[in-house]
Amino acid sequence: MKGIAKTKGYDIQRLAEALEVHRETVATDFKKEKLSRRILKKYSPILGIDLDEFFSTESKGERRTVNTSDGIVAQSEVIEIQKQLIEEQRKRLALMEYMVSFFPKAVQMR
Repeated sequence: MKGIAKTKGYDIQRLAEALEVHRETVATDFKKEKLSRRILKKYSPILGIDLDEFFSTESKGERRTVNTSDGIVAQSEVIEIQKQLIEEQRKRLALMEYMVSFFPKAVQMR
């Protein structure tokens, strides 16, 4: 939830002021590993969270994460992007290994 608030331009203080609660209340909620529907309900109008959509996605086993450009995206999408990045890194390493084997003396000059 902290990430969603940040995406929407809220920090703990601004969110506390909008909810008319103490700053520590919001800070405590942000620290919780799991939030109940009751807790999320008080934040939903301000942050624009659809509770039914949020919990239906969670119950299907698809976890959600925050992407600052698009709002909320599925964790599976983030994992797919990470896999693509790892593959690109492997290709770069393979190219570097090839260059070292092709120009072994150039590596020794450094």
